[in-house]
Amino acid sequence: MLKYRYDERLITIEETRNEEDIEFKIHLSEQHPYAQNAKNVRRHFENDRDYTDVIFYTYPDRTYRVIVRQDHYDEFILTLMANRLLTAVEWA
Repeated sequence: MLKYRYDERLITIEETRNEEDIEFKIHLSEQHPYAQNAKNVRRHFENDRDYTDVIFYTYPDRTYRVIVRQDHYDEFILTLMANRLLTAVEWA
């Protein structure tokens, strides 16, 4: 399992788990220097061959609801990190 950190002044992340997937609610502040990178994260998963691995819902206030299949959790977290939306990732 991965443990991650982020700048709470710039981003909020709520993570809810159930049996089959993990739902994230992510809100990026206007001041987040890499807020545009959220589009790169979405593109990463939209361009792969598995259409049900990660599903994005985008709202106009820089809020994202993201449903991640459990077997793609690590890839999702590492993609957030690669796009500078997280400040640290480590194995827990």
